[in-house]
Amino acid sequence: DPAGEAGRPGREGLPRRRAGPGVRAPSRGARRARRLAALDQLVRSGLVFRRGTPPEATYSFKHALVQDAAYQSLLKSKRQQLHARVAQALEARFPEAIRRQPELLAHHLTQAGLPERAVDAWAQAGRTALLRSAMREAATHFDQAIELVTQLPSTVERKRREMALSG
Repeated sequence: DPAGEAGRPGREGLPRRRAGPGVRAPSRGARRARRLAALDQLVRSGLVFRRGTPPEATYSFKHALVQDAAYQSLLKSKRQQLHARVAQALEARFPEAIRRQPELLAHHLTQAGLPERAVDAWAQAGRTALLRSAMREAATHFDQAIELVTQLPSTVERKRREMALSG
């Protein structure tokens, strides 16, 4: 198979390496096992707390400074990918949570670098806050939507969205 030959372009234009017999990409199960082992190590080190039993367990950092340091150590592109995955998971698995707190989705879409979708989510968060008479929160959410809409390419659609948010 010429596509598998060394030196031929693979995904993203990087050269591929020919794998020998019996060499395979890690399976989902293997990746999950490595992820759980890494989480166990973090729990043992005291940096992370675990609630529940894996794989349904939830994890939280012992201190916000540890969380901030871990977050800042990621490349921006990796952080954006993770936020996009969280947004996708929220939409697929927790639609009721998004309905109640659309700002959760809006935050992750913003951090994922998806302003088109984030504008709509922030506007929805503003409308939801208005329904709860949380005026300061609503203003903050609408301000976030307006800030993001100004970053979109200058089109008729952008102008329509700006006017809808302003008025």
